[in-house]
Amino acid sequence: MYGWTTNPLVEYYVVENYGTHAPFDTPEAEFKPNITTDGDSYIVFTKMRVDKPSIVGTATFAQYFSVRNTRRTAGTITLANHFAGWEAAGLKLGAFRGQILATEGQGSNGTAEIDVW
Repeated sequence: MYGWTTNPLVEYYVVENYGTHAPFDTPEAEFKPNITTDGDSYIVFTKMRVDKPSIVGTATFAQYFSVRNTRRTAGTITLANHFAGWEAAGLKLGAFRGQILATEGQGSNGTAEIDVW
């Protein structure tokens, strides 16, 4: 799951599975309290992006991540629980500008089916 908010400008991700590189294995990661939802806990962290492309052009903005502890390739994501967990950790979200229900593969191929309820 991926999307943006403005005021403040935030790019957010909910990661269910990943390849050989763990998204939180970076020196820029600032860890927050884990979120428990949808049958597992998620590692929560933020990163700042400085002078990078965004939905409003080149900007400095925060990225928020929730990364599932037990990787999976199917299941339900209750996005509202991630939003609530981020807010409880002091991570402010702004006006929603785009929510993209997508999969992204690092060095991979395949297909995905996404249902929205």
